[in-house]
Amino acid sequence: MAGLSFQASVVELDPVENATGWGADLVAIPSRRETWFSRFEKTVTSRLYRFDVQTRQVHRIKGLAGELRGATLSEDGRRLWLLATFGVQELDLAAMQIGRTLRAGVGKYLQHLHALDADQVSRWAVVWRLNVAAPDLICRDGDRYIAYSFFNGSVAFLDAVLKSAAPTRVVPLCLTPVVYRDAIFALAAEKRPLGRDISTDRIYNLVPKQEIKVFEVATGRQLDRIPIEISFDGLHGIDGAGRLVVSHDRELLLFDPRRRQVIAGYRIEPRHPIEATVPRPSSFLFKLYAVSLVGSFEAVIIPDRNIRELWHVSWSDDTDARGLHARRP
Repeated sequence: MAGLSFQASVVELDPVENATGWGADLVAIPSRRETWFSRFEKTVTSRLYRFDVQTRQVHRIKGLAGELRGATLSEDGRRLWLLATFGVQELDLAAMQIGRTLRAGVGKYLQHLHALDADQVSRWAVVWRLNVAAPDLICRDGDRYIAYSFFNGSVAFLDAVLKSAAPTRVVPLCLTPVVYRDAIFALAAEKRPLGRDISTDRIYNLVPKQEIKVFEVATGRQLDRIPIEISFDGLHGIDGAGRLVVSHDRELLLFDPRRRQVIAGYRIEPRHPIEATVPRPSSFLFKLYAVSLVGSFEAVIIPDRNIRELWHVSWSDDTDARGLHARRP
């Protein structure tokens, strides 16, 4: 595409043995132009890392309760709430130190952390449990919340005090949902058994199909389906020109949902690639490990599970930043 260009820089990290276990998250805080992630050091401890996009500096912080699974900035911008493998934690951003840790009642190996409202903590304890399938996306619609669990194929509607406000609806199985205005874009998916003779009735993996589904935020109603020529590995957000930022294999791609096509891409070539003896097309080892948008036209990427390098990729063009319009069926 004429006028479109990419720029990339790489920050290398010291090698560690078994950098990740079940899988950590890469969380961007765009207002601070930083990303957060974790790595195991030695074999039993995990460290929290902050990557400053502006200075390209990496800071290491002790005290993380396992691997980082999620993070969200407090309303006053002074704290970061962290979800780790073994608890919820509070990070003081001025001191860059982890303070309180809540383990009791939280459980282990949780996956998602969602900011719902003003974060004035009156009690450092679990005070309420919601009887909904684990949501990978929660949207606010007026005085209610809508909890989307695309992995389980359901959407729940909650009132202002987090009580059920309407019957749970069924939605198609999907992966990596992203929100843009009043629409949700997600990769259509299908169940795959975890192993031979293991039923998918209760436990399964999801694998993406060659289709993007579009839903209405307020109702969960499907608005559109967009066939794609290749199977994307994940949707990572919407850039400043209204394009989906997606990944396939080692490439970061820009997909225009209006034109229904990939318009540009940038291939990541790791300096320290993982050596593997498995067939390339079937292995997650050859996909980008983590991608997080840190600005309207920039992303931070961890290419591999060994977490040896951080890529900062930015792009620019002369395209007007027009909004997306989901075609209704």
